Amino acid sequence: MNSDRVRQLLHTHVLEVWFPRCFDPAGPGLFAEFGPDWSPRHGRQQLLEFSVRQGWAATVLAAQFPQHAEILHEAVRRARHDIDHVFHDPHSGGWRQWSNPIEGRQQGSEVHLHGLAYMISFEATRALLFPQDGALERSLACWHWVTQAVGDTLPIGLRIPLTSADPGEAWHRLDGVGTPYALCDLNVLGDCFEALVLLHQAWPESDLLPQLEALRDQLLSLVHRATGTVQFFFNSVGEVGPGHHWRIGQTWQLVKRILQAEVILPITPETIGTLKPIVWNTIERAWDRMGGGFFFALPHCLPDSIEGHDLVVRRKSWWVQFEALAALDAVAVTAHFDKATRVTASEYTSKTLTFIEQYLLDEHSGGFFDHVANSDENKTDLFKGGAWKDASHETLCLSQLLERAG
Repeated sequence: MNSDRVRQLLHTHVLEVWFPRCFDPAGPGLFAEFGPDWSPRHGRQQLLEFSVRQGWAATVLAAQFPQHAEILHEAVRRARHDIDHVFHDPHSGGWRQWSNPIEGRQQGSEVHLHGLAYMISFEATRALLFPQDGALERSLACWHWVTQAVGDTLPIGLRIPLTSADPGEAWHRLDGVGTPYALCDLNVLGDCFEALVLLHQAWPESDLLPQLEALRDQLLSLVHRATGTVQFFFNSVGEVGPGHHWRIGQTWQLVKRILQAEVILPITPETIGTLKPIVWNTIERAWDRMGGGFFFALPHCLPDSIEGHDLVVRRKSWWVQFEALAALDAVAVTAHFDKATRVTASEYTSKTLTFIEQYLLDEHSGGFFDHVANSDENKTDLFKGGAWKDASHETLCLSQLLERAG
């Protein structure tokens, strides 16, 4: 891994293109919407996840590039402004997912654990890197609100508040991250696990270890070892939900997060026995042998088509590639895996980075496109920033690679 190249990607194609461009020119917060050439796009609805993840990215970048600390700390101040003044709900004491309701949907007023988990991760990371910043207190305030709101339902409870819809209707309505109200999902479960790992590191005297062990066990229970795939949905008592597509980005996140948690939760042979089939099967089935890169989602097992209709979601999103890159890099350096697994992971770490540079990196305007355009797709449909596209995936991944490269 060329550390100079990784540093250049992080500096030129993340830090320089995002900061201070994401500062809202019309107010004290952050702005998310940018087209393929970084021209601002219409759309003023704000998402909590964008602000907290952008603040998280700015925190990590400030540690990597202290010469840019002033502008990056300003990004953090703006993220906190959004958290405190745009998303905070004075009635519940929580933080809404959206700044205003989406027309025809109810998610606008919903307080969802997805954004709160990222808020905890952001402030806990800041507490670790810049401990005199009041970040630990902010992270703890969010965590304590969550525990009061969901009580004994963690690690299973997912959204706050739970829907008031009747059980039949709950199967036909989606929450703010696209999950039926009747179910919980791998996405938010993994986000909570990562958040509590970081909070425990920032607050080592905490009593979070039992929660972390329960979250880890719940994550690993979703793995189907025979196929090396991971179930996405489960119900309120932890039972695996109806079959659905196998999501590749969240699969790589699970691998990465379990390995990163080794500082708190030791890796056992049983854990490696669960993760190893995931690594091999995801490479075997989700890597595009023709064009490179990882697909977005596939069926849990063959066939991949029925009656001539493709069942593979072939979109290659930027965040899926970066999560794959981070996970493969982690596997490659984890001695618990056998040599063949580590060597293969290292090979696909290089392949994935090459794919990102060839197909997602924009050397002309800077930054990374949201996905790889199809041959018949209008490139104006691509974008660089949006409510769900911040700088966190590439920042955390490339920073991890840079630290490992020394």
